[in-house]
Amino acid sequence: MKMSWQYYYTVRKRAHIDQLKREVWTAEHIKIKRRMQGLSQRELAEAVGASARTIRLIESGMTTPHEDLLRTIAQILSIHFPQKRSNEETRWSK
Repeated sequence: MKMSWQYYYTVRKRAHIDQLKREVWTAEHIKIKRRMQGLSQRELAEAVGASARTIRLIESGMTTPHEDLLRTIAQILSIHFPQKRSNEETRWSK
């Protein structure tokens, strides 16, 4: 069965919106967890081996960190990071 371009566009748009929501949720969650642990952006940056600017950009949602950095941040902030799904899409637990 052939997919129409409208259907394809709708599916892709929905997937993109879902991805943006996850990124915003991740950024906010990192910021909240960092504050709960009493860490400054600079302290978190030093702990994960990144710059304070990188942490600011991540928390503001302006950039998405590489998976290795994301895992390191999650480990330091005690954020549960589930295994990758079969389609290689990363999901955060709530």
